[in-house]
Amino acid sequence: MRRFAPGLAGRVCLVVDLLALSALLVVSTPQVSWVTAGAVLIGVGVWLVTSFTVRHYGPLAERSWLDDTMLGALNVLAVATVMLALNSIRPLHDFVPSPVAFLILALPVLLLLRLTLFGSLQARTREPDRVLVVGTGPLG
Repeated sequence: MRRFAPGLAGRVCLVVDLLALSALLVVSTPQVSWVTAGAVLIGVGVWLVTSFTVRHYGPLAERSWLDDTMLGALNVLAVATVMLALNSIRPLHDFVPSPVAFLILALPVLLLLRLTLFGSLQARTREPDRVLVVGTGPLG
C-alpha cells in the first residue's frame, strides 16, 4: 500500500476511493451475485493499475484541482471501459455493473469526494515550503 499511496493523506484517499468504488459498482449492478464480486475485484484492480500509472496518489505531485479532477475522471472511465467489455459477454450481462449507470453514479460522487474531503486533507499534510535547520556544528 505504501507503493501506491505514500503518506497518510494518500493512503486515506486511496482507501476511501476504493470503498466508494466498490459500493458504486455494486449499486450499479442489475442483479447482484457472485459474479458481481469478481467484477468488483476487477474494477478495483483496474483502478489501482490506472492510478499507479498516472501517480494519482503521489505525495510530490503538486496538482491543481482541475488536474486532480481529470485524473479522477480518467480512473472512472478506465473502470467503466472494462465494465463495458465484461457487460458485452451475454451470460454475464445482468450480473456485471452497467457501465452507463456506473458513470452516472461514479463521476459526481468520486469527483465531489476528491474536491471536498481529499482537497482539505492533502492541504493539511503538505510539506512546508521553507524549512530552517539550526545546528551547532558538524555531526560526530
